[in-house]
Amino acid sequence: MLTAAEAGPVHRDTLLDAAKLGHLSQNYSRHIVPLVTDGLLELTLPDKPRSRDQRYRTTELGRKFLMQERGEH
Repeated sequence: MLTAAEAGPVHRDTLLDAAKLGHLSQNYSRHIVPLVTDGLLELTLPDKPRSRDQRYRTTELGRKFLMQERGEH
């Protein structure tokens, strides 16, 4: 799911589309929120988490995780 955010900040619907999930708040809570909580994704507007302009980007930890999953060094 993180690969959608690698190119730059993306909307939550883009992340859900990449994971082939519907745009339901339940899917957001189950799949995106844990990635933010674990530090793999970060909010572009951390002071406004519910903003319609909110976007998500991969953190350094998230990039390292992706590289490890792909077998890259």
